[in-house]
Amino acid sequence: MSFDPNWLETRYRFDSSARKNSTEKKMLDHFSSLANINIVDIGAGTGNNVRYYASFLPQNQNWLLLDSDSDLNSQSLVLLSQWAKKNHWSYQLSENELRFQVATKTVTVKTKLGSLLELNKLVDLAKVNLITANAVFDLFSSLQWKNFLSQLIPFSLPLLATLNYSEMNFFPFCEINQKYIDIYNQHMTRKQKFGKAMGPDCAEQMSHVLTQYNYSTITGQSNWVINTKENFMLHFLIGFMEKSVEEMISAPLEKKAFQQWVIKKRKEIEESRLEAKVHHIDIFAW
Repeated sequence: MSFDPNWLETRYRFDSSARKNSTEKKMLDHFSSLANINIVDIGAGTGNNVRYYASFLPQNQNWLLLDSDSDLNSQSLVLLSQWAKKNHWSYQLSENELRFQVATKTVTVKTKLGSLLELNKLVDLAKVNLITANAVFDLFSSLQWKNFLSQLIPFSLPLLATLNYSEMNFFPFCEINQKYIDIYNQHMTRKQKFGKAMGPDCAEQMSHVLTQYNYSTITGQSNWVINTKENFMLHFLIGFMEKSVEEMISAPLEKKAFQQWVIKKRKEIEESRLEAKVHHIDIFAW
């Protein structure tokens, strides 16, 4: 699945505000004795996890950004170098590597194109300390999740999986909102070629399997709170719902009613009357 870089940039600020919870603290404590840390970020997009963690991870960091989208993969180092420059950090950018300084720490970033389902073929996991994944696994089937995890188990690799979708609400509340949110959630878990995505049940299913394989886990809420002034983000959310729900309804009258709902929501956004809360769950497993 490919994502619009504008969407990834828009959500970054909301992700960053949402993620400071017990899972993050536990992860930092778990690696506190390391002077250097090797991290593979799967489904890395344009490198938002590097942007988020580079400053407050206390160690020197070696990041490998893995993504199956060649466009995002090729953009990530350039975008991260621009971010480093904006922060007035010294940096060196080559075709295959970015290196920059954050205070006394050195952060090195490389990219690799490929599927996280073939992670053990692409990366020497014996040299990795941590796998990170932001907003990835709610789009995976339970079988894909188990197959992915099976690659980590031989190395007892810790996993930090953040921003796993669980539910969404619009305010002011009305019952018709919930009807279309339910259909949106059904779209996430519809049958596809790879099976059914875990969707809103993602964190529960992930935790269950992790426990079966003797991982210790800790979870925390990481919710987006989107106020009436965040027009751009709200329009993104309504756009995602519009595309998804239309694929799930077929009756002409129902389609017309849904389009009227979309028009109403967009009008509420422009009039600064719509708010939203998107619930997520973070998991750290070790």
